Amino acid sequence: MASVTPTTTALPASATRRVWLRLVGLPMLLLLLLLAMRPVAPHQTVTITMGQEAGLNPQGQGEHLYNFFGWGNVGTELGRAARRIDPTASFMVPYAFRMGQPLLVTVTMCGCGPAEPVQFSLNGTPYILALTDDWQAYTFTVATPAPMYAEALYLEWHSDAALRPLVHQVTVHAQQPHGITGALLASGALLAVLWLMRAAPVRQQLLWAGVVLFSALLSRWLYAPQLLTWAMLIGLGGAAAIALTVLARPLAHRLILWAVVLWLLALPQLLGTWVLDDAFISLRYARNLIEGFGFTFNPGGERVEGYTNFLWTMIMAGVLALGWEPVVAAQVLTSALAITAVLLSYRFAVAWWGPCPFVLLPPVLLAINPAFLLYSARGSGMETALVMMLGTAALWLIWRAQDGRGGVLAGGMCALVVMTRPDGALIPLAGGLILLAQVLAPRSRRPALPILFGLVGGFALIYAPYYLWRFSYYGYPLPNTFYAKTGATTAQVLRGVDYSYTFFASLGLRSVLVLLGFSALGMLVAAGQAVRATPSGHPPVRLSPAPLLWLFVLLSVTYVTLVGGDQFPLARFFVPLLPALLLLLTHGVVQAHTLGQVVAAQWDQRVRWLGYAPLAGATLAVILLAYVNITPLPSLDSRDPSGRIWGENRVTLKNRELGWWFRFNTAPDTVVATAIAGAMPFYGDRYTIDTLGLNDTHIAHLEIETMGQGIAGAEKTDLEYVLNQQPDYIPFSTSGPYQELPRFQQEYELLTVRGPEGGEILLFRRRDREASLRP
Repeated sequence: MASVTPTTTALPASATRRVWLRLVGLPMLLLLLLLAMRPVAPHQTVTITMGQEAGLNPQGQGEHLYNFFGWGNVGTELGRAARRIDPTASFMVPYAFRMGQPLLVTVTMCGCGPAEPVQFSLNGTPYILALTDDWQAYTFTVATPAPMYAEALYLEWHSDAALRPLVHQVTVHAQQPHGITGALLASGALLAVLWLMRAAPVRQQLLWAGVVLFSALLSRWLYAPQLLTWAMLIGLGGAAAIALTVLARPLAHRLILWAVVLWLLALPQLLGTWVLDDAFISLRYARNLIEGFGFTFNPGGERVEGYTNFLWTMIMAGVLALGWEPVVAAQVLTSALAITAVLLSYRFAVAWWGPCPFVLLPPVLLAINPAFLLYSARGSGMETALVMMLGTAALWLIWRAQDGRGGVLAGGMCALVVMTRPDGALIPLAGGLILLAQVLAPRSRRPALPILFGLVGGFALIYAPYYLWRFSYYGYPLPNTFYAKTGATTAQVLRGVDYSYTFFASLGLRSVLVLLGFSALGMLVAAGQAVRATPSGHPPVRLSPAPLLWLFVLLSVTYVTLVGGDQFPLARFFVPLLPALLLLLTHGVVQAHTLGQVVAAQWDQRVRWLGYAPLAGATLAVILLAYVNITPLPSLDSRDPSGRIWGENRVTLKNRELGWWFRFNTAPDTVVATAIAGAMPFYGDRYTIDTLGLNDTHIAHLEIETMGQGIAGAEKTDLEYVLNQQPDYIPFSTSGPYQELPRFQQEYELLTVRGPEGGEILLFRRRDREASLRP
């Protein structure tokens, strides 16, 4: 037998050069361009001229400014506008270290009076300046951020002179702007994209790679200091570009979804970020855990489950254990989860309808929804985005499991959802009911029974050990927050009705009803087809996920209504169901299109044009839905002092400053009672009494007749119980109901102090515990 010698065919030299150009040349070009742009990129200097503070409001916040306090009126001295120190003046430059480091700070000052030195500090580092009677510039170098101020720069002046010195201008400049890490990440992402597309036509490769390259260059030029560094944004964008290369095969779909991703990444700069005070409750539990105190709110205190997000708290514990800044890490995570949720809704739609144009509706509508953006791409620090992403994945897995495989995996995913938030149990409940209905149907789908067993088994395998631990550890079947925030009153349900109505009205109630109507009609028409079976008993086609999504949405609305909603902006409790709801709305559009085709095929040619009416109506509903969602976005800027988001952020920032004051000015055994038990206990690291009961078993289990008539989550308290514990301090913001008590008036005195970030702090201190205040 003749032997056969294998042969290899070498690529032509020109083809080899093209491969190297695509795989190496473009990433290297990107790296060189980004590095070349570093010296000319804007936003590397912040200049604050007295009297020209842009957007300054009475709360001391303006463009590039925070806590602008202690300054005299604007005047003119030696030809320059200036303000006098009064006697201690300060402000912060948020995100100063996002420009780069070290920072060069130039302060233009004039004694313009008696020659007395002025005390000046930068991020807590003190300087003594000898001023003259003329304007003089003083330059300082700040090498690294201070832990207390994170990425911000804090400047403070103090003078005891009768005629205090003048400040004309402060300039903050990054001597060495950031950029190398981001450039390397962008080049790596581009290289990965080109490798994944190596089998695609060259023109398509270059187009997609060119779009990614241009986006990276543009982002470098447009980047302004914010919570996330440019490298973080590049990392998120690069990961999204790689994911889109794999998940969005049609190039048109990929480009549209890339625009959505860029929109999500731009939001922190366009509308600002925010973090809820409640987010720091989980962080306090996480820190106590890694420091060896267990899952407790107060080290050595009672075991109370004051969090409802075990999985998120564990993630935050990992963040703290690694030494990462938790607020920044939470923002990175929620931004990543926002992108993941968008891509997941797209893939869910593709699995349902195939790669048709309709599949772009769920991700696009999700990306313009204010509530989704607020609790994901823009932060919040809460677990909401994680619940939404895991919940959508669980619904998809339950639906796919109806083919006969994957029940255990779906159950495991459901367990993760419930471990992130207990009300995530509505998802396995909906899936279990759907499968049970299939088992009990007259023409039973036999695969449904093993799938149901797999769902229950997979769920129990993960969740049962966790639940047994938490029940043995805390002693109650539900988290303490459930008892603190809910009751069994009509008023609570009525508040929930208003909460639910407000949410759907914010979506565009008429559009939602029209599209859900088409969805329901299509689901009912297809009900008979969905249970057809082959002679072997197996279904010829996959069941539609519409019944599962409908049941989940209905269960969620019912639950949220019964518990009365919550007090946070934009109906936080409804955010996890948004992907499912938008998939149903898209289902309505698809059904309207199908209905139109049926009408056009069956009716007389003279009236066949009426077949376009259903789709036209659905299209109009989608347009109105998009308009209603986009319109309020500018008013939700977290930097706008007239908006509620700014107010929520302000609460967190003020309590952060209060916490730092407690840490640096009180003894370690100090006890504080507060109704805002997030940022202050986390940063203050003092034993804290939660007067609203989220972290107190006694208060949480009180029964009150007026439940549902006050602010959701802030209705239970016990004044005497709190005072009996003799807290050393009670912040002024908590003291309202206590001030009417004679006992409180006798035992406490009002104290006014200056916070470490320049703000004024009002709090009540026990008269017999003055020693708790450090000298």
